[in-house]
Amino acid sequence: ELKVNETSYGPCQLELRENAMKISPESGPEVQHSTLEDIKKLEGQATKVLIPREAMGYGDIYLLAMIGSFLGWQAVLFTVVVASVLGSIIGVVPRLFGKTEWSSKIPFGPYLAGGAMIWLFYGPQLVEWYMNRLAVREFLDV
Repeated sequence: ELKVNETSYGPCQLELRENAMKISPESGPEVQHSTLEDIKKLEGQATKVLIPREAMGYGDIYLLAMIGSFLGWQAVLFTVVVASVLGSIIGVVPRLFGKTEWSSKIPFGPYLAGGAMIWLFYGPQLVEWYMNRLAVREFLDV
């Protein structure tokens, strides 16, 4: 069941994209709303929600392949973890203070490059430090 502005569509399928919406009613022609700015009111009841969103683009995969070919597979694992932490911290802080919108995209490539640079200069030492800390915690918990 869906109602957009003052138009009711009954049972239908709704697809929301970044800047567009497509409604496919069970009976009748397909309706396309080209911009989300035209929608003032959206009401409905859903039985299933599917959010198709890419996590990484192909450029990120190529960058990780390059990092792996130059620095090794260990660097790729380290880079993905560190880039995720960096991107989360640096991406959330401006949103908390209202500087950017929560729905805006965060480019992952710069954080991958930062993670690779951290691996290049400090990676093995950081992994060794972390493993030593982990071993100490396991020893204290036993």
